[in-house]
Amino acid sequence: MHVLGLVDDRRPVGPWTKLSLQLAFASIVVVVGDLRLVTVLDLYGPIGTATSAVFTVVWIVMICNAINFLDNMDGLAGGVAAVAAAIFLAATIINGQWFTAAAFALLCGGLLGFLVHNVPPARIFLGDGGSLLVGWLIATLTVRTTFVDTSDPDFALGSAWYGVLMPVVVLAIPIYDLLAVSLIRIRQGRSPLTGDQ
Repeated sequence: MHVLGLVDDRRPVGPWTKLSLQLAFASIVVVVGDLRLVTVLDLYGPIGTATSAVFTVVWIVMICNAINFLDNMDGLAGGVAAVAAAIFLAATIINGQWFTAAAFALLCGGLLGFLVHNVPPARIFLGDGGSLLVGWLIATLTVRTTFVDTSDPDFALGSAWYGVLMPVVVLAIPIYDLLAVSLIRIRQGRSPLTGDQ
């Protein structure tokens, strides 16, 4: 995803090609790495597993593009992503998921170091190479995080089913921005897949 973004920063890749490659990368990770959301759907057999896989691919591509769309002014994408990574870091520490917590800590620290040089007047920028990578890391790490365990009443993050909505709530700003910008572009007769300058 990072290489795709770097290529797109140098020589614009068509929006359909870019989306197709993102879907392919996400599908490979989901199938080969068995990285899936709502694995409780496995109880419904192959259809449930396939549905879970599709949800996960859509989630990864949506979050990658949400962070990419948010990267339109100095400090915005990096700041929002750093806050989200810090919240997910706290959740994974409470949950005792140490590898995922370490990955979120590295992401948060990297983003905070980047933001020092990205505040106006910015000296460095995320570009597609950075924003797609940050979105990819947040999306895949949230899939690796357990937000609810209905079978364990003492589970640190809770046992209520709506705990699965935590990533949606934490990432509400980039998701809202993605949906709003897409709808505005469609209403104006423009493709939602084309980027702004």
